[in-house]
Amino acid sequence: MAIKNILLPNISSAAFLAAEETLKTERTKANILFVCRDEQEMEDFVLAFKTFAKEQERAFTMIGEDKYSISAGLYEFLSPKKPITAAALYSVCAKALPGRKDFAQKTITIKIAQSMTRGELLFKLENCGYERADFTEKSGQYAVRGSVVDIFSPNYGAPCRIYFSGNMISTVSLFDIETQNTKENLEEYVVSPLTFENNASNLANWTKDFEIFLYNPPEQALPLMPGAQTAFYNLPAEDFIDCGLKQNPSFNADFKLFDAEAAKQLKEGYQLKLYCLNMGELQRLQEVFADYEALKRIPLLIAPLREGFYSPKEKFAFYTSTQVLNRTYRGSSLIKKFDSNQAKHVRFKELETGDVAVQYTGDHRALPRYENPYKRRPARGLPDNRI
Repeated sequence: MAIKNILLPNISSAAFLAAEETLKTERTKANILFVCRDEQEMEDFVLAFKTFAKEQERAFTMIGEDKYSISAGLYEFLSPKKPITAAALYSVCAKALPGRKDFAQKTITIKIAQSMTRGELLFKLENCGYERADFTEKSGQYAVRGSVVDIFSPNYGAPCRIYFSGNMISTVSLFDIETQNTKENLEEYVVSPLTFENNASNLANWTKDFEIFLYNPPEQALPLMPGAQTAFYNLPAEDFIDCGLKQNPSFNADFKLFDAEAAKQLKEGYQLKLYCLNMGELQRLQEVFADYEALKRIPLLIAPLREGFYSPKEKFAFYTSTQVLNRTYRGSSLIKKFDSNQAKHVRFKELETGDVAVQYTGDHRALPRYENPYKRRPARGLPDNRI
C-alpha cells in the first residue's frame, strides 16, 4: 500500500489529524503509533493528541531508546485493555526486540494469596534483568528486607511492596518513594521484563494492526515501518497533499497585533480558541484580553498544547499561550541540558551545601543555591561564607 504524504505546519496539527482519524466511527477503537525523531516531539504529540481526543478512552505510552520505556510500551501492546496511542522514536524502529511469546513468558504476575517463595520471586527478577538495590527508587530495581520485597516495574508509575507470609503472598500495594507510605492496595502487580535471550522481532511486527503515522521520516526509516499509512512533513514536495492547516503568525507578546489578527478572523467567521498551560496563565490572559475588543471574545481553555494552527477552509484557529507570549520553556529540554553538563537527579534530602537544585514544577522555577540544615559543612568549591 502506497504511503500518503501530507504537508502540515507542526506536531500539534499532526496530532489533530491523527485524532480526527480515530474519531471516525469505524476507527474509534484503532491503535495509533506516531513515530518521530526525538523525545520532545513524542511528548508534544501525546499531549496534543490528548487535547484533541479527550473524549476517547485510550491508553498512552511513549517508547524511547532506554530499556525501561521499551518494556513498558511492549507490555501495553501485549494485552491492551483499551485502544492505544503510542509514540516512538525512529531509532527504536531499528532495534531488535523480543517477540510477543518471549515477552509474555518472561512477564511476572504477582497476586494476593499466590503460592510463591521469596527465593523464586528473586530468581525471576534477576532473570528479567532487574537490579538489586538497598532501596527501590527507579524502574528496574528491587529491594529485599526480610519477608518484604519492593519492586519497581516500568509499566507502573510507582514501586510495589510485596509481603510474604511463609510461601504465600499476603499483600500487594503501591507505595510512595519519598514517604514509603502505601498509596494503593492491589490485587495483582505485573512485572514487565527488561532483558531477553532472543531478540528476533522488531517494532513493525509488534504494531501490524496499528494506524501508523510518521513525522518527517528520514529515508532510511521508511523500510523499517512498511505498515505505515501516512507520513507528515513540514516541507512541501511534488507528491504531497496539502491538509489545509497553516502555521499561526508569531505575535511576540504584541497584543495589539494579536487583537487585529483576531478581529480579522472573527469578521471572516472563524471560530477561535486559545489554550493555556495552567490556570495562572488563563487568569492573567483574561485580565490582559479584557482591554481588547477582539481578544476578550476568544474562549480560553486549559490544555498542554504548545503549538497552534488554523484552517482557512474549516474556519477555525487554535492559539496557544506559548506562542502568543513567545515562551519556549520545556521541561524535558531543560532536564536534558542539565544532564549534558553532568548534573544528576537526586532527592532533596540528599542535597548538600553548595549544590544548585532545579525543580520542574510546571512553572519552570529554578531554586537558588541550596543549604541543607542537616549537613552543615563548607560548600564544595566555594568560600566558607557562601551558601
